Amino acid sequence: MIRISSILLIAGLSFSLFAADLSEVLTKVSSYDYGDSRENLTLLSDMLRQASGDALKLAEYEKAMLQVVGVKETTFAAKQFLCKELSIMGTEQSVPILANLLKQEETADIARYALERIPGEQVDATLLAAMKKTKGAVQVGIINTIGERRMTGAAADLGKLLTAKDANIAMAAAAALGKIGTDESATLLGTSLLKATGPVRAVTVNAYLKNADAFFKNGAKEKAEAIYEPLYTPAESVPTRAAALTGLIKTVDNPTELIVQVLGAEENPAIKAVAISMVHQCQRDLDLPAIAATLANLDPLGQVQLLTAFKVKGDPVVHDAVTRALQDENEDVSITAIQALAAIGSKDDVELLAQLAGSTAGDKQKAAKEALARLNADGVNDAITAAAAKASPQTKVELIEAIGARQMNASVPTLLAAAKDEEARVRVAALKSLAQVAAPADLPALIELLVNAQVDAERREAERTVVTIASQIEEKEKQGDAVIDAMVRVKDMKAKSSLMLVVGRLGDADALSVMREALSSKEDDLKRAAILSLSEWPTPIPLDDLENVAKTAEDPAHKVLGLRGYIRLLGLESDRPKAETVAKYKNALDMAEEISEKRMALSGLAEVQSSDAMFLAAEYLNDPDLKGEAEIAVLGNAWRGRGGDAAKRKAIIRQVYENTADDRIKSGAKELLDSMDQ
Repeated sequence: MIRISSILLIAGLSFSLFAADLSEVLTKVSSYDYGDSRENLTLLSDMLRQASGDALKLAEYEKAMLQVVGVKETTFAAKQFLCKELSIMGTEQSVPILANLLKQEETADIARYALERIPGEQVDATLLAAMKKTKGAVQVGIINTIGERRMTGAAADLGKLLTAKDANIAMAAAAALGKIGTDESATLLGTSLLKATGPVRAVTVNAYLKNADAFFKNGAKEKAEAIYEPLYTPAESVPTRAAALTGLIKTVDNPTELIVQVLGAEENPAIKAVAISMVHQCQRDLDLPAIAATLANLDPLGQVQLLTAFKVKGDPVVHDAVTRALQDENEDVSITAIQALAAIGSKDDVELLAQLAGSTAGDKQKAAKEALARLNADGVNDAITAAAAKASPQTKVELIEAIGARQMNASVPTLLAAAKDEEARVRVAALKSLAQVAAPADLPALIELLVNAQVDAERREAERTVVTIASQIEEKEKQGDAVIDAMVRVKDMKAKSSLMLVVGRLGDADALSVMREALSSKEDDLKRAAILSLSEWPTPIPLDDLENVAKTAEDPAHKVLGLRGYIRLLGLESDRPKAETVAKYKNALDMAEEISEKRMALSGLAEVQSSDAMFLAAEYLNDPDLKGEAEIAVLGNAWRGRGGDAAKRKAIIRQVYENTADDRIKSGAKELLDSMDQ
């Protein structure tokens, strides 16, 4: 094999004009094959990038690369890589060498790839000459390149190929003419359509449409329309007619008239869908009310499509037609109308949407709620606030929920008033929205609502709202201050219990002394409230208190509540050693008298991630009432816990595998056993 460095010297290149190691890099690149290291390819690419601002140096680089490309011994993979680089930085200097490659079937494609992006008339002439001399796949490839280069001078020669016996050549010529997009190419394609059949005609039609699109893009609307119109006939395929209709709506003098005509005719649904899509895609002025007048005459699918177009268009001129569709018998139509109203509606639609939300169910109600939340016209918030003051309970609930969904902070006074409404459902809705828009400054009023709650649903919602708003206080140690003050002074036991639960969820350390005092109270309700409060604590701090309750409480119900709280707090994040956590779970299991509490403890044990936890859970594998939870706890800790007696671990997992009735547990156990055997 001739060394590339020798070729470069023979060519008389001046190495002072390019990097000293170019010869060496090109020598190595010349023998590159697929699967080899790309190091030298990358080096060459880097050298070319570094020289990108130096035209003289790039010209010398190009000359050197062409010498390598033109050598027979250079591998195909190397030639392909070099042609790729030449496509980026090559000039007409490359044409003679690439022209030679273009004649050979093996290298024609890589040569075309390079030539396609190199500017210049010499390239055009070379491609045109090669097209006339080649056949088959090589000729098809060259035709494609001519099309990509939009070589207007090749139109006449391409036209001669439209009737080629080889259908692939005829189709390539048609596609290329479509890309060229001139008067001459349009004439050639239009004439060819009169005789073309089958796949050749299909490609020719697409090319003809592409030519029309080029006319339209260049401002020649009449020329484009002259192509679109004859292709929009029932004799053409639906895709062709759809494309032609799209073009006509862009070019005819009165696009509204055409759209209305299509929507009112006995027409293919796909064609109607195209006309409807142009309602929002078309950039021209349309008479939307005239189009909206066709709504009632469309089938349900057409109505949904047109209403969707109005929604996207967002023009309120179709408001009346959209509101009429709200009551359509077809649910899809009415739901789409609601969604459209959200986009085009005004403050005057607030009560209508609220009434719809309050009087419907399912998807329609959901759509009305979302529309009320999204309605974005001027004055909507004020209209919602005003309507909420006088609406019926059913509608008022929807308006109140909208205040929360829209984050209408200015409407807090309206919500506070609604939270004292005669209707419980209104009060509950107001409390839910207050959790979304109230601020810490509103806490006193919210606590008052909690204290005065009349029904359980209202009380639970008030508890959640107070916790949510109190949690917004930046100084954590002050989050529970107002609640604790109220808790101390309130006498009503239900109210006090609720306030204690709130304090528990906030985890205010200042309240612990009050809770512990309550645990010693002779009032059972107060004790119960304290136990529940401590059970809700966000940290394990009251763990010992609850353990004591579980062990010593005289009331069995209190014992159960204390144990459940104890187990819950055991599962919270803690810096406690895992061995200690396992010991506490064992303590819980020993204290538990009922299956439900034992199951709760085993479920918590599954998250400990230690071998000790696995061994403890294994003690319950033979208990038919606890077997399922024990198996899960064993596997949970087997996967994530390490250490302990390996043989014992394996024996336990095998026991699970052999005795479980749960296929997923069995599969997990098998996977563990396999991993331990490796």
